[in-house]
Amino acid sequence: MATLEEYGKKILTREVKNKRTMGYFKNYEGFNLDILNKIINEINLFNLNDVTYFVKKMVDNIDNEMTWHIDDAIIMDVTEEEINNNIKISENKQLVYHNQIPIYTLIINENNYNDDFTGGELIFVDDYKYIPKQGSYILFDSCEVYKTNKITSGMKKSILIKFYK
Repeated sequence: MATLEEYGKKILTREVKNKRTMGYFKNYEGFNLDILNKIINEINLFNLNDVTYFVKKMVDNIDNEMTWHIDDAIIMDVTEEEINNNIKISENKQLVYHNQIPIYTLIINENNYNDDFTGGELIFVDDYKYIPKQGSYILFDSCEVYKTNKITSGMKKSILIKFYK
């Protein structure tokens, strides 16, 4: 098992897992700030005025995939003497963040699994599998370890939003 996957299972507490929130907009016609405000108000974990956020339109083509990762973090090999305030994930590895550490990640799906693409499922270390549907969204704690399976056909479109304190 990969070091990051092991770390993800270790930190997967009820508190982190329970922050995962999913929803669906039946007549979704595309992302805008009204949609974002509705999601944040519905989830009610934080106020949009109290955070900064980064929005990115994602387009994933055939063969795109993401291995186990934590948003905005890289894994560095270190010696015991080099361990600092970053997050230790094993005896000789730590997570390092370039600037801010995101607190939540929100993914809004722009098209439909099976109709527009196949593959690309979002998988968390507890084996929870999220299947995208146009107008659906998932918000989760940015410290969660996750991956996306390889796109096997079509093109997956989504909006990725990371929130920072």
